[in-house]
Amino acid sequence: MIEGKKHHGKVILFGEYTVIHTGEALALPLRRIYGRLTDKPPYHPQSAKYIRAFFQYLETTQLPHDVSIGIDEWKEDLNQGLYLETNAAIGYGIGSSGILTAGIFKRYAILKHKLSLIQLKEVLAVMESFFHGNSSGIDPLISYIGQPIRTLNSQIELLDGLNNECLRQFYLYDTGIPRNTQPLVKWYKSQMSDETFAEAMTHMSNLVSQLIHSITIGNIQELTLLMKQLSAHQLIHLDGLIPDQVKNIWVEGLENDDYYMKLCGAGGGGYMLIYGLNKLPQKKESILPII
Repeated sequence: MIEGKKHHGKVILFGEYTVIHTGEALALPLRRIYGRLTDKPPYHPQSAKYIRAFFQYLETTQLPHDVSIGIDEWKEDLNQGLYLETNAAIGYGIGSSGILTAGIFKRYAILKHKLSLIQLKEVLAVMESFFHGNSSGIDPLISYIGQPIRTLNSQIELLDGLNNECLRQFYLYDTGIPRNTQPLVKWYKSQMSDETFAEAMTHMSNLVSQLIHSITIGNIQELTLLMKQLSAHQLIHLDGLIPDQVKNIWVEGLENDDYYMKLCGAGGGGYMLIYGLNKLPQKKESILPII
């Protein structure tokens, strides 16, 4: 019986796009979202097919830092019916591919020497690029280490803990729309050639840094003020990443100061993040606390 280690999903609380330009980002594990490699019944053929395609990719991919994959052991497990048992929805921005990548690395990676956090992130990025065409490595890193991190200029800082009073204000809002990351990131990158858009993203990067500072020191009053600014800024400048059926809910929160919404991951669907104040949107079944 195969029973892999449980790995959790992740949420990039701040910096989902500015991190592309080595801006600051804050990410943390989602304890409610998890997955593990297993072969226990019932068999999941779709998940197994997904993992087999990942296997074929890594079978011919050279990983950095002298890391290799135990292909023979993995192949044997595939023949036994290996699949990923998970409650993470695919295409929702909570790290489903990161969970799988972390699980495969944990079970099959062969290391010749201990990896630094940066090296580990680089290896995981190459692995996860199978799913997205390009990966920062943050998603699988969070799933693998199970700790919040702050990144800036390719440096990684492990955070021992974040203020729970601040984190309790955040919720995931299910749009009910699966999305594909690649075209959304492509849209964003194409917009960066416009000077006005690029300036707006520089301002957003500054907001992100202030938000990360406020949450790491537990300043909930400053966090609230900055979240309203970020929500309004994304509504104006990243409207192409906000589904039409979400925009009214987004605007309502801003106008009434009941809650503020922001992108979660690439946007376009999946989950959005809500910072709740007085009350939340009426569709309670679509809302999940992040802690």
